[in-house]
Amino acid sequence: MAPPRYTPIAAEDITSVKCEISHQPTDDMLGKPQHKPFLSKVDLLAVLTSLICFVFSFLVITPKLSWAWRLGLQHQLVLISFFLSVMSQNMKRIMPKILLMLEARWGRSILQNYQAILMNGSLGSHVDNIWRLVLNLLILLPIGLGVAYKQFLNGSSSIKINPNLNGYYGLNFPSLGDFAPMNNSIYLMMNVAAEFMTASSNDLVPFPPFRLPAPFGHNLLLLNNESAAVLDIPMTQYIESMQKEIGTNETWRLSASVNANLDEPDIISFRKSALMFNIRRQKCKGEWDINHSSVKLVGGDCGDNTTYVDSSVVEDRDQLSPFWLDTLPVLVHNIGDFANIRSQSQWLIPSYATDAATAFWVRAAFMKDYAMVEKNYPD
Repeated sequence: MAPPRYTPIAAEDITSVKCEISHQPTDDMLGKPQHKPFLSKVDLLAVLTSLICFVFSFLVITPKLSWAWRLGLQHQLVLISFFLSVMSQNMKRIMPKILLMLEARWGRSILQNYQAILMNGSLGSHVDNIWRLVLNLLILLPIGLGVAYKQFLNGSSSIKINPNLNGYYGLNFPSLGDFAPMNNSIYLMMNVAAEFMTASSNDLVPFPPFRLPAPFGHNLLLLNNESAAVLDIPMTQYIESMQKEIGTNETWRLSASVNANLDEPDIISFRKSALMFNIRRQKCKGEWDINHSSVKLVGGDCGDNTTYVDSSVVEDRDQLSPFWLDTLPVLVHNIGDFANIRSQSQWLIPSYATDAATAFWVRAAFMKDYAMVEKNYPD
């Protein structure tokens, strides 16, 4: 059998083909390089919001502004907590970016520092100490502020207002809540002078241990070391109308020009044997703090002692002079020690002056229905 025969076929020449691009690349194909902003609009808004919250935080707690008074303690705490929360959230967004840029510009630019900043953690290995300190401070700052601001709870703020209330002042003893004071001269005299007696009981304290004129109780005013005044006070209805206008933790500061019993001893005339006291009615200025439970005289002045008013309330010797059965027991209690063991006390003349003025005032207050001395004075 004859072997097969193969016929050779001529292969085609393989040639390389060169492709040419007939046009140049455009900007649409490659994109446009842009400058990345230092902070985005959202970051700038966060910074602006934090600054606004920071400013409003100070406005809310500044005593000289009316905001603190109008908001009250509860609303102040709510707003401060809100402002701190907003600033804390904004700080969490902005601070990592700022710290990364600081590390890239002035730091060692190592991965451990970048990771600590991004993860807000300072316990990793090979982290620079400066970043450990900064990150720990940023963690503790919101926590510390959240705790610290709640500790400042004893502040006060005030606002000047002109209430639409008629000011009534006269010979009156303030009722404290539902408590009605006993209607007798002994009780009234002891209560008017009680705070002064406490202050003047210690001869180891030089006179005066306070700035004069000095207020005591609800209407006793020590003018100097020789004279004292007992001021007419707001009437009960007026006090109750003010108490309805104030909150639980609020105090109403009331200023008014009122009549007063003023006493000045004539030391020259009776220097060797006794003291003579000149009791008269006179205009004085007084300031009271009024809240839901008390009426407290906090300041006052009787000026140059020349503004006299009708003194009939202290000149009626038959009905309005101090009754000895009421007055003597209280005087023995208040000034009895000055006759013997405290005869050289600096408090002797001030104590005599305050007791004399008080004795006449409380007798008139006890007999006010007879005397008809209740007056209507403008604020």
